[in-house]
Amino acid sequence: MMKPTRRCNAFPGQREDEQIFVYTRRHAIKFLPYAVMNVMFYLAPLIAMVFMSTNDIILNPEWKNIGALLFGLYWLIVSFVFMVSGIGFYYDLYIVTDRRIVSINQHRLFSRNISEISFEAIQDIDTSAKNIWQLQFNYGDIIIRTSADNTSFPLKDIPSPKKIAYFITDLLEQTRNGVEPLNRKSRGSMIAYIHGQTIYQGDHIPAIVNLDRDLNAINCEDGELN
Repeated sequence: MMKPTRRCNAFPGQREDEQIFVYTRRHAIKFLPYAVMNVMFYLAPLIAMVFMSTNDIILNPEWKNIGALLFGLYWLIVSFVFMVSGIGFYYDLYIVTDRRIVSINQHRLFSRNISEISFEAIQDIDTSAKNIWQLQFNYGDIIIRTSADNTSFPLKDIPSPKKIAYFITDLLEQTRNGVEPLNRKSRGSMIAYIHGQTIYQGDHIPAIVNLDRDLNAINCEDGELN
């Protein structure tokens, strides 16, 4: 059967024949403080109005109109700030392919930093869970050290760090054994970790822009495959 041709990419700079094994964001709990703060800021004007009502504070019509305008402007600013933080969280990605590890950090709306490390440059990896919250909600850090200058390449606050470390370790071992990128694949029961979902052999592959040689993952969110 002829292999499909990809017309779209899962991430900036993805190569035509590059296979994705891990595609994940930071753990959702890391966005919880932003959500809680946003709710608090949203409720602040309502609490102020309830306070004024219960204390019989009455404003003249002119001040009421000005107050309504200020409240509307306030909610608009709060909504914008929340949207920016949500976009930043959504587009922060960690990706493990058959030849490299990619970290994408979204800064504000139009600024993005993309860093990567090839498997040939990796010396060792280590997982870290620093507190009870990370243990309870199964997230943590993976620290990747390079063989060149012993610098670190951290993957922070990722869900299921042991599963992701499994893929990295497996691909790193294949790299050291001289396996070419086109022939690297998961050798265990887990074959991918996509959007927080562990994929096993025979499972349905969730929609992702990923042309997979072995997993038959041909779904594409923003384009077509033919």
